[in-house]
Amino acid sequence: MRRLIVMRHAKSDWGTPELPDRQRPLNARGRKDAPRMGAWLARQGYLPDEIRVSPALRTRQTLTLLGSGISTELPPPYFDTRIYEARLSDLLAVLADIPKSSRCSLLLGHNPGLEDLVDHLGGHMLFEPGRQLLPTCTAVVLEMPDVWDALAAGCASLLAYQRPRALD
Repeated sequence: MRRLIVMRHAKSDWGTPELPDRQRPLNARGRKDAPRMGAWLARQGYLPDEIRVSPALRTRQTLTLLGSGISTELPPPYFDTRIYEARLSDLLAVLADIPKSSRCSLLLGHNPGLEDLVDHLGGHMLFEPGRQLLPTCTAVVLEMPDVWDALAAGCASLLAYQRPRALD
């Protein structure tokens, strides 16, 4: 079995509305949450050997700060333009491109695509009416079939769900 860590970027700064969306940085809360989530991943033993990231500034900053919370060096990330503003089909294509040798992969991106992916893979296991599945900097760790390129609906099981606010 393989593991997939699906994670939304940390909280971004909306203080400069004229800034293009791809260039929005993290705000103070985002800069605080990301290293804490990295430390949580490390404590749980969820260390990725493959990283796929949206090229947006806030996802790149989240990854850097995640790494600062993890005591071991992370593998070099692959910045994939398909993850930005992705639909479910785009994200499934990104996962299909992950090397077969990867045992634990991190997918770091944006809503609503990530929520759609987790909902698809997990077979609606996490959604509660009126609750956002992936608030900023939340991680969902799924146990996956031994293939990345044939992921059917409901094929994954939940290993962990962690929101940064629950670490307070």
